[in-house]
Amino acid sequence: MAVTIEISLLSGRRALVRARLDDTVNELRKSAERQLGLDLGVLLTEDGRELMGFGTLREAGFSEGGRVSGTVRRTELISAYGCLQRSGDAWPLDLLWELEAFAALRPDGRVITWGDPGCGGDSSLVQDRLVGVQSISAASRAFAALRSDGAVVTWGDPTYGGDSGPVQKQLCRVKSIHAAAYAFAAVRMDGAAVAWGEHRYGGDCSAVQHRLSDVVDVRNTAHAFAALLANGRVITWGATASGGNSDAVQADLRNVIRIHATVFAFAALRRDGSVVTWGEPEYGGDSRTVQHLLTDVSEIRATARAFAAVRKDGVVVAWGHNLYGGDYSAVAGHLQDVRQLYASAAAFAALCWDGSVVTWGEAESGGTSAAVQHQLREIQQIHVAVHAFAACRLDGSVVTWGDPRCGGDSSQAQSMLKDVQDICAGAYAFAALCADGTVHSWGEPAFGGDSSALQEELIDIQDVKSSACAFAALRSDGRILTWGDPRCGGDIDGPQFGKEPVQRSPSGQALPDAARHSHAAFHRTAWA
Repeated sequence: MAVTIEISLLSGRRALVRARLDDTVNELRKSAERQLGLDLGVLLTEDGRELMGFGTLREAGFSEGGRVSGTVRRTELISAYGCLQRSGDAWPLDLLWELEAFAALRPDGRVITWGDPGCGGDSSLVQDRLVGVQSISAASRAFAALRSDGAVVTWGDPTYGGDSGPVQKQLCRVKSIHAAAYAFAAVRMDGAAVAWGEHRYGGDCSAVQHRLSDVVDVRNTAHAFAALLANGRVITWGATASGGNSDAVQADLRNVIRIHATVFAFAALRRDGSVVTWGEPEYGGDSRTVQHLLTDVSEIRATARAFAAVRKDGVVVAWGHNLYGGDYSAVAGHLQDVRQLYASAAAFAALCWDGSVVTWGEAESGGTSAAVQHQLREIQQIHVAVHAFAACRLDGSVVTWGDPRCGGDSSQAQSMLKDVQDICAGAYAFAALCADGTVHSWGEPAFGGDSSALQEELIDIQDVKSSACAFAALRSDGRILTWGDPRCGGDIDGPQFGKEPVQRSPSGQALPDAARHSHAAFHRTAWA
């Protein structure tokens, strides 16, 4: 049976596609792309469900007159550091980041990589399989790409997730991939989960495989995974000391809606607003001293070794290692009417509904903000490096505090930090994207805090992403500019895999070899 499906974009453009119910979503996507002359990203049903490319229209429940909303795909920049921080928990900040790589996912589904070869900067062995890629996840030393057909392609350090060969046959019809520090877990359309990577640190889920059904989400500490099931139960695996064994609290792990993590402990938020913790006590795995206060909790955040929870009444409760934010007694009276929590490696910042900020934890990690407290008003958003915070104010200005070597001192860049729209945080530096499309950075110069050498080229920037010690900026013309530590992807002039670059000067002329490496801390390229 043939039906007509309407695919609409936010811009108002639309395509009417005639398709059979046995056609896949990928086939529907390609037909729409031909009509629109664009590469499409995520496709959503009218009720907000994401359509997986390998599923059929019949499986998705389509009939005549079905409607789909779509997004236009743009180049996406991915690093391990960025991926591991997506949860909002700060445990990745406690890892030792010396080597890293970037991946650029292009609108056509191809992938370009650069950076340390052993960490995934060299994808040459799998380039022929990196087609139709929809998303990329990264552990600390490896990448995993999810294709539109539900297959998974991995590369990087074989021990730490770069080799998925032993489970490749199980990696079919995959809908999402999740990364710990040294392992990956994939969730399939049938609700099953598959893991690979370092066996001791979550790469082997065989002991609980029979219980991993109807998985809806996966969260992780550095060395363990926790799978949230559709029925609200939680299944864990990985290093016992990192929360991989939850037997002691299994009876309490019911009606769970979200899971958060420090380096070695988990905290599960239940539907009734209560909290269940397990893992290393010194890392927040034991919340008994504050359990009576953990009621009606709405949000949880974590530093490397402590948790903090916001209750529905705006009050904050913290526990875990005292020096990492577990002791909040000095500011408890000020933690009222809290809107959102942010965490560095060892400190918390609470954004209140009136736009003010309250901090606690290790002073050198941003736990003390007294020097800038008078500026912390009308705050809209806070961004976090390892030991520093950067807050965006309503007027587009920026306030920073914490370790100056990590971006806690922005005095040298303040004159340029006007009309800031967004801030990207590396481990030791920040980069601010301004309304005029320029980017300005500060923090440790060698790790991305100094972008002055290519400042004239940092124009018309659409997006900025970071590895731990480098930044990559995407221009509107498709060029990628990088700066920072070459060992962490700050050198895009080095070997790339996926497509040969053409290096150009600001005038657009090809650069002579001698000019391509005129400054060790910055590198630039353009795609042919």
